[in-house]
Amino acid sequence: MKRIRFLIVALSCLTLCACGSEQASVNADAQGPSSGTGTAQAETAAAEQEGQTGEGGAASETKAPETEPEEILPEGVQVTEVLSEETSHYTEYHYEVLPGKKARLVKMITDSRDRDQAVPEELDGYPVTEIGPEFLSDSSSVSHFMISGSVTDIDEYAFFGSNIDYFQVLPSNKRYSVQENALIDNDTHTLISQGQEAEIGKLITSVTVAEGVERIADYAFAGNRDLASVLLPESLVSIGENAFISCFSLEEINLPNGLREIGNGAFQDCRKLPALAFPDSLETMGPDALANCRHLSVSLSENHPAFHLKDNMLFDKEEKILYNIQNSSETVGGTFVVPDGVEHLSGVFTGCENLSEVTLPASLQVVGNGAFYGCRGLKAIHVAGAEQEAEAVLPDGVREIGMGAFYDCRGLNTLVLPSGLESIGLHIFEDCKGLTEMVIPDGVTEIPAGAFTHCEALRSISLPENLESIGKEAFYHCESLSDLNIPAGVTEIEEWAFCSCDSLTHLDLPQGITRIESATFMDCSSLENLEIPAGVTYIGSSTFSGCKSFTELNLPEGVTFIGEAAFDGCSQLSSFTFPSAVTEVELNCLFRGCKMLKEIELPPCITNVGWKAFLDCHSLEKVILPEGMTMIGSNYFESCYELKELTLPESITNINKEAFAGCYIQELTIPAGVESIGENAFPSGMTLHVTPGSYAETYAQENGLTYEVV
Repeated sequence: MKRIRFLIVALSCLTLCACGSEQASVNADAQGPSSGTGTAQAETAAAEQEGQTGEGGAASETKAPETEPEEILPEGVQVTEVLSEETSHYTEYHYEVLPGKKARLVKMITDSRDRDQAVPEELDGYPVTEIGPEFLSDSSSVSHFMISGSVTDIDEYAFFGSNIDYFQVLPSNKRYSVQENALIDNDTHTLISQGQEAEIGKLITSVTVAEGVERIADYAFAGNRDLASVLLPESLVSIGENAFISCFSLEEINLPNGLREIGNGAFQDCRKLPALAFPDSLETMGPDALANCRHLSVSLSENHPAFHLKDNMLFDKEEKILYNIQNSSETVGGTFVVPDGVEHLSGVFTGCENLSEVTLPASLQVVGNGAFYGCRGLKAIHVAGAEQEAEAVLPDGVREIGMGAFYDCRGLNTLVLPSGLESIGLHIFEDCKGLTEMVIPDGVTEIPAGAFTHCEALRSISLPENLESIGKEAFYHCESLSDLNIPAGVTEIEEWAFCSCDSLTHLDLPQGITRIESATFMDCSSLENLEIPAGVTYIGSSTFSGCKSFTELNLPEGVTFIGEAAFDGCSQLSSFTFPSAVTEVELNCLFRGCKMLKEIELPPCITNVGWKAFLDCHSLEKVILPEGMTMIGSNYFESCYELKELTLPESITNINKEAFAGCYIQELTIPAGVESIGENAFPSGMTLHVTPGSYAETYAQENGLTYEVV
């Protein structure tokens, strides 16, 4: 990796403050949930990078390595680190070389303290001319961003997922400009992204989009929670997908004459928006453009060419898409019948807590994003003209169910899904606390993230044979789930997938699984038996943390990586053997609270430090530490009551604070090469065997410890 120095001159001229703004949570959490026993990850992030210092100026304990192995770069992507002379921090730029020896930025990774960032004019001699999609996806802390004069092409998704408060474009750039703190593409007349500050340090509440702008890009205003009013120019022709999604405070916006297109999800989750007037020029609108606009009423001319109102409902001209029910949160309750002929049901019932029963037409093909989100009283779903045994059934023609469609429908006990269903959206049944069973049809190949999160009454679920993947937090906190068979074709299970499934006792993982991601089975307190396929090579952090019923756990011999706190709180685990192929083990809290563990031999690959690795291992009698290990971390053997003897490798140079607190080891030989010992590292009843003239001898003398010179 190359390093070059780069002075961000323009930013030094600005008195930009590092004001944060709350990032939009359009669809999901940035990090996994926290729960019960598995606290090691939070502790690792916030605490103990351990610079504990012993008397006499002990060295700091080294920081634990990252949980994830080193990133494999896509083919053709190069990396350069740029030093800012403003902050003395390095920014990592990932780029690819284009024809003509120009650079296209792919990703930027920066120190979380560096809120002000700029695009360099060149990297490694290549002029930077393009910025690719999701360029700042790993740099959410960046809030003030400057674009250099060399940039001639910015992907409209470049700032997707970022949190930019303030844009600046250097005057030498002829294609892009900033107007009303919005980044404008002057060639295509497109507003790419709107900054969240009206002026430095003051969040924007009102925006006037400059005359001449013809298009608002996808996600341009997404998640701007303080934005209350927007004035759009007469020049505007198109509003992109999700352009104003989750602008929760938006109460006023005009749709100018000449507007022809509104993208899907454009105003989704604009919960305060009371009114929209459709111009006659409007030709198309995405089916979920108005999803979860629960207080919205739409007005339009009686002879509008593309849309019309009927019985308080907004349809397309052919009445195949139901976009909106006027002011639905106030007007919908009890029972409701969706008219025959509707093929796409948008998020029209979002937040209708008093809706108890709905009849859907046989013509229905798509249940859109948030269709019944927050309908807590909904218990019955009928199909018009059909006989049904179950209380809630979807029409046979439904092929797709959107994101959060039944989120928080607490009155649903079951729902019969159609056999032809092909896809289900993120968080589809999250917080359906009354749901007890479910059969997923064969056409579904993915259980997406959060699909059944907090379905606390869910006892059993039948997964399709064609299933390929299970997403993040898919079954998080399904505390009643006891009957589950994962199909053989599943090759990917994401982090937190089965976290806190308290009733799960046995599970066989498919042979195609090669990684068990972080916290996948955390706090599965009843899990006694888990069949792990031979091809697994990766065990993530906190994977089995809080699995209190494990008495033994056999990892495949091919496992090469074990993350921190992987077995934290496995209180019944009595034996464990490291796989022969393991090359990296993160020791932080690895066996903390394994109260029945009696003996362990650490593999030769362990040279790094870990803290609290064996804390509260009350039954631990024998530990073999590898030669080459250099440090004993803080609280490493604390409260290991049965540990009566231990041999420290000669390679040990540092022993951190309270490493042996609460141990009953009577005698311990300290290697001659030990250079630092932390506070209260040894209990008062221990006799230290030390080398004459060593640091350990001095430490013992200064701290009043019993010692013998050997």
